[in-house]
Amino acid sequence: MKNDKKSEFDCIVYHEFLHLSVVSSRQAKTFITFQRKFQREMLNVHNSYRSRYCTRSFRLDDNLSRSAQNYTQQLANMIQWFIVI
Repeated sequence: MKNDKKSEFDCIVYHEFLHLSVVSSRQAKTFITFQRKFQREMLNVHNSYRSRYCTRSFRLDDNLSRSAQNYTQQLANMIQWFIVI
C-alpha cells in the first residue's frame, strides 16, 4: 500500500512538471486592452508616489511586463496543483 501512495505521488509531481512545461511554452506575446489599461493605471499611481520624493517616473517595458506576467502564471499554476494535492 505504501508503494502505491508513493507511485501515485510521483505521477502527480511528474504531471505537474509536464503541465508547467506546456504552460511556460505558451507565453503571452501581447497584452489585451484591459491589461494595458491596468498597467497604465498602476504605473500612474506608482509614479505619483515617486513624484512626492522628487524621483524620476518609471516607464512601462513590454519585455519586463511579459516576463513578469509569465512568471506569475507559472506560480499560479503551481499553487493550483498544491491545493489539489
